[in-house]
Amino acid sequence: GQDRPINVDVRIICATNQDLGRRVREGRFREDLFYRINVVRIDIPPLSERPGDLPLLIDLFRRELNERFKKSIRFVSRGAMRVLARHDWPGNVRELRHVLEHAFVVADGPAISLADLPSTFSKMGRQTRRRPPASPTEPVYEAGRPESAALDENLDEASRIKSALGLTGGNIGKAADRLKMHRATLWRKMRRHRIQR
Repeated sequence: GQDRPINVDVRIICATNQDLGRRVREGRFREDLFYRINVVRIDIPPLSERPGDLPLLIDLFRRELNERFKKSIRFVSRGAMRVLARHDWPGNVRELRHVLEHAFVVADGPAISLADLPSTFSKMGRQTRRRPPASPTEPVYEAGRPESAALDENLDEASRIKSALGLTGGNIGKAADRLKMHRATLWRKMRRHRIQR
């Protein structure tokens, strides 16, 4: 209500799962507000379109939830990881976190197994298992030993390469070892898939 300006230094960050440009055209979002907030735009694809991020997010949440629940869960079993990798994640990253939170409440050992996931996931694992069940203590993503993190075999080649680069901090030699290929082959595949280091 004052008649003189007050200088402020703020940054406003907005997030939405809606197409605001379309909403403006439909008259369902204020045009002036849209142009005020639409300065630096970052489009993040849904989790279903970036499967290579799944092991990294799982490890991040595993560390956070270990601290919150005062547990020492070190890895996700191969069977559980296979089921998580097949899921479409309509609830995106928030759904993934809630699934892991459920598993942390239920799990009582050093690993999250298929049985620790919500019932819909464990049923899916039993219905779609194509290989003999893995050992419940077989590590997929183990704390303190990133070299033991296995890459999901169900991911496409580009996603596996991105995941390996993410797990190794962009180290080409280590990523190539993890993918069981020569460094030159990895460089060639990165160029073909247009993957940055």
